[in-house]
Amino acid sequence: MKSGDKKAMRGDSDQIIHLDYRDFGRWKVEKFARYVDNLLLARRNVDLHTFRLHWDPHVPLNCNDVRKWIRYAVNHKVKVLDVELCMYDKTNLPPGIFTCRSLEDLNLQWSGAPFRDYEHKGLVLPDIIKLPSLRKLTLRDVEVHELPLESFIARSPGLEDLHLIDSAVCLEHIKSKALRRLTIDGSMYGPDRMTISAPNLISFECTGFSLEDIVWRDQPSLESAHIDTCGRTFGGESRFTGVLVHAKKLALFGCD
Repeated sequence: MKSGDKKAMRGDSDQIIHLDYRDFGRWKVEKFARYVDNLLLARRNVDLHTFRLHWDPHVPLNCNDVRKWIRYAVNHKVKVLDVELCMYDKTNLPPGIFTCRSLEDLNLQWSGAPFRDYEHKGLVLPDIIKLPSLRKLTLRDVEVHELPLESFIARSPGLEDLHLIDSAVCLEHIKSKALRRLTIDGSMYGPDRMTISAPNLISFECTGFSLEDIVWRDQPSLESAHIDTCGRTFGGESRFTGVLVHAKKLALFGCD
């Protein structure tokens, strides 16, 4: 039995499916897809706690297979959906992800689609979002606009962790009393400044933004911060002093 078989079957007994390309050696994509199909078919009457798929070889998975597997996870009341892919066509979003009532932890990290150019290079969030159980959200290579993010926060009242990585951000305001950890990594376009209103925030990571573009309202008392800024650095940015003064872990980087 291959190591991938052992790992997936061990996880299956705990309602966890963990599929990592490193566990499947030199398997071809077609063989891997058949294996996953058979694995899901064998446990079709059991609810699923965690579905984790990490795939990063040079040959991409078939988008239709990925959509089918994620639809299976959603239909089986998945709580943790963790999908990291290399070369995925993000214009074809798997159905049901953003309206899954059972989902507590969503991690979608998909790099660019191969071979063709698309209207949007990053993942574009849908208009309809309702994730009432969501507590943690991680998105990579995503285009984030005001209304979809507001919808995430408004319809996910327990959202405590929000991580936007390698993303294009068009936001004027991030507002949440529940938010505890926030990561913003990428570039901002559109508004001149972004206001953060999250009084219970304890962790803040920011990469690629100028401090001049961030305004704090209802200042939190951060316990940890990692800030790698562009443009003007920390000279004269007194509005950051209040949120950083009690930080136990602090990393500051920047260049003018």
